[in-house]
Amino acid sequence: MKRTILALVTLFLSLYSLHTSAIEVIKMQGKALVDNKELAVGAILKQGDTVEVIGKKSFIQLRFDDGSQVLQKEGSLTLKKIKKGQTLLSLLKGIIFVFKNPEADSKLNVKTKQAVMAVRGTKFYVEQTDKTYLCVCEGVVAARNKDGTVDVKANEDLYARDFKSLEKKDANKMMLQMAYEGFELMGLPVSK
Repeated sequence: MKRTILALVTLFLSLYSLHTSAIEVIKMQGKALVDNKELAVGAILKQGDTVEVIGKKSFIQLRFDDGSQVLQKEGSLTLKKIKKGQTLLSLLKGIIFVFKNPEADSKLNVKTKQAVMAVRGTKFYVEQTDKTYLCVCEGVVAARNKDGTVDVKANEDLYARDFKSLEKKDANKMMLQMAYEGFELMGLPVSK
């Protein structure tokens, strides 16, 4: 009987692990909460968790099973979907720096109020205020809203506002430098 229960538990955990992915807090500074509880380095986050980073000097760095990483500065981020091979992050407000491991065979999408960004092996920065701002440092990000899809390449910016088309431009030098500094903080410098 004990062997049967142990076998069933092992089978359940194996099947569950095929469909879920772990996200680990690998670095942080200042105050960060998950569902209103204090976070610490080493914590494992799960689908449905909302991470809130509080304070201008606070940040949290997350690592995914596939080697991708996200650095979140002040604001709120919900882990909408976390499955093997597919992740959807919802940036409610604030700033994130995203490194999508180009060697991983997985999908990573970032959703904001104004757009959805599909990542294709890249480093990029997203800021959500009353609008969405995207700055791509390496690779390509496909951004879409109700009006269509725009590919944003390295050294390009994208602005997404309510009720307006996506607006792509050459990268703002100040914002690009801020993005570079974010990736330096992550230990993942941008190739210039």
